[in-house]
Amino acid sequence: CDDEWRRKRAQRQASNGPMQAGAQEIVMAAMIALAEDGHQQTLQVHDEIHVVCDEDDADSVCSRMKTTLETTTRLEAYLKAEPHAGPNWEEAK
Repeated sequence: CDDEWRRKRAQRQASNGPMQAGAQEIVMAAMIALAEDGHQQTLQVHDEIHVVCDEDDADSVCSRMKTTLETTTRLEAYLKAEPHAGPNWEEAK
């Protein structure tokens, strides 16, 4: 039973690893693009990026994030990004 669990765990890790690495590359590309635009990133957790900007710039930052996340990598599946703006992380969700 223990060998079965270990085998299944190894299979999950082998299949999840490339997906997680690919997702990280997409998020990293978006972070680099935003940094090049001069936006300060304060936090990145899994597939979420928290960016500090003036309220007047929020729409353009959201648009830039959406475009970058959706077009950085060519995939057979469409990536859909849903940027949100707010005074804090909780209210932006």
